[in-house]
Amino acid sequence: MTPEDFKTLETAAENHGATISSDTAIMWGLASDAEILHCGAQIAGGDTSTLQVALQKHAHSATKLYLSAEPHPAIIDINSLILNLDATALDKCIIKASLPAPLKNQHWQQWEGRNEEKIISLACPQTYSHSRNIAHILSKPTPWNTCISSASVSGNSIALVDTQKEYGVVPEIISRTLQYRAVLYSQSQHELIDLLPAKNNCGELIEYICIDNLASFYNVLRYCKINRYLHTLTICDMADLAHLTKLNLADEIVHHLITNTQGEPQTASKVTLNNELDLQQWQVLKTDITGPCCRMTLGRRQSTTHLQSGLN
Repeated sequence: MTPEDFKTLETAAENHGATISSDTAIMWGLASDAEILHCGAQIAGGDTSTLQVALQKHAHSATKLYLSAEPHPAIIDINSLILNLDATALDKCIIKASLPAPLKNQHWQQWEGRNEEKIISLACPQTYSHSRNIAHILSKPTPWNTCISSASVSGNSIALVDTQKEYGVVPEIISRTLQYRAVLYSQSQHELIDLLPAKNNCGELIEYICIDNLASFYNVLRYCKINRYLHTLTICDMADLAHLTKLNLADEIVHHLITNTQGEPQTASKVTLNNELDLQQWQVLKTDITGPCCRMTLGRRQSTTHLQSGLN
């Protein structure tokens, strides 16, 4: 297999995955010596049966399989995958992001050992964000959690449903929601949920979970991880955001700063990005300004806080 053949299959699979999600998708592709036969993707942790069906359909013609991540029980049915692989004519299996030894699956390792000549296993690309690095996410006790919040310049939380008139805010949240299997939300943000889609980009029903008290956040996130929700979206107010960052339960923040609010309640609890939120370990990754709204995406400077605890 030439580098050009590999790149063509990889590009086709990655392009298909981008239609599902640029951050949360697992991608795969099948090719014969002459053409690409099938490309598929799924939000990490979701149903990957379409890959199994494709392997069965193209068992006698497929010679190359591309996987964007090494198989792990949290993202794929390994027993079914091995059965289907053994029934194919594959001569190459390309894995773009291999897993470190503590996370490797024994059954998959045994299959690799029997098929060493077929395996091309690559280290996770340094260009991958942590949200795409499955090894990083599997090492955490909780999912990769992206938090969405909104506030005025004076620090008052703003219900995101009230930003409908601010161009691009609610549509951007809808677009993000389509890339997730589970969405958590603060009680104060419940009106926004009626505007969000019932199904994600893979046609799977999104599980919406209301967080009615701060103490339950960790347990809900653990529930999500146990149930193979490897990425979660949390739509929260500023008080809940402060709580999540303090407990290291937020991995990414998408904050909307609204500059033209009128008639704000003067007694509102103020929690600002510079006040009660400890952002010493955070950095601004991206900013977008649309009219009176400035959207800031923040990421942790050190995203390995839970690495060791997740491996234990």
